[in-house]
Amino acid sequence: MAGNLGTVRGDVELAGGARIDGDLVVEKPTIGWNWRDKPPPRVVVGPDCSVGGRLRFEHPVTLYVSDRATVGPITGATPIRYSGDSPPRR
Repeated sequence: MAGNLGTVRGDVELAGGARIDGDLVVEKPTIGWNWRDKPPPRVVVGPDCSVGGRLRFEHPVTLYVSDRATVGPITGATPIRYSGDSPPRR
């Protein structure tokens, strides 16, 4: 995919060798959105997938990155590395 991929509350799962040439961004919710009572979005960069730009997180997420994935600089989250075909379940 050329360009950036962004969300506010949604989960993101890159699988099947998906590729993003730009940034992956999870934006901070607007005022009035009660996100603190919900589990953080789950972001997965799966095996053989790549994000060519930055991974930027403006609020808490659970970030899983395959040991076979290629990602750019990460800000706002600490990646949980995993091996195998899929990350652990929540």
